[in-house]
Amino acid sequence: MIHLLTALPCEARPLIKHYRLRPVTPDSPLRLHANEHLRLAITGVGRDNMAAAVGYLQASGIPREQAAWLNIGVAGHAHKPLGSLGLVHKAQDDRGSPCFYPPLLFHNAPEGAELLTSHTPVNDYPDPHWYDMEGYAFFSQASRFTILELVHALKIVSDNRLNHSEHVSAALVEELVAAQLQAIDEVLRQLAELQQSHADITREPAGLQRCLQQWHFSHYRKKQLQGLLYRLQAMDEEIPWTKLEGKKSAAEVLATLERHLDQVNIVFPTPRSMP
Repeated sequence: MIHLLTALPCEARPLIKHYRLRPVTPDSPLRLHANEHLRLAITGVGRDNMAAAVGYLQASGIPREQAAWLNIGVAGHAHKPLGSLGLVHKAQDDRGSPCFYPPLLFHNAPEGAELLTSHTPVNDYPDPHWYDMEGYAFFSQASRFTILELVHALKIVSDNRLNHSEHVSAALVEELVAAQLQAIDEVLRQLAELQQSHADITREPAGLQRCLQQWHFSHYRKKQLQGLLYRLQAMDEEIPWTKLEGKKSAAEVLATLERHLDQVNIVFPTPRSMP
């Protein structure tokens, strides 16, 4: 699952239409829309609303799933043309809090954006920042629930020194977001791939639950067991259940698995001769 968060309904409307998102249960404290792969929340303006929305999505999501997170919204910049798209690579606030540096692992990504979240609207746009009122709270809260590689923000310039924020209309915001749907598609596609790769790495190894049901493992020995099962998995080896029959303790199981791994022959491919 990928969680999409926008502050404003006008930011969300092109996304709802494009991804064919349907309203979620009316008793939710948030305006939610979803399909099989995406869940979009309209948070309201400001850090507190954004932080509360992230917390709600995490609490109401699939247990133990590490979802990916994407904030999409408009921002101000000193001189970037209206409609410019930026992928945040640094997020800070106007209170001197620690910065967030989401790793940019996307191919052909939009330009990098250095985001500064302010508690009040900014109209003078000091360089080199992109300015909004929610982004820092998004990173601060979402990074509590997953790795920062799965937490990202796309910002679209809606105002600059020549076009101040008081002139920004809902219709303009919708138009600006709609114009970037192709780029948003690509970021979402690659974000889904990153999420799947992370899930593959962190998924518990095959056979773990069966072992835990048959033998008692302390916390430390459970970690040892996971490591050995991961090694078997990486070497494309089956768990030697017949060798484990009759073992009475976790220590015996671990020792048996270690001996089995020591006996596995690793076959390296024969290097090709140089022409």
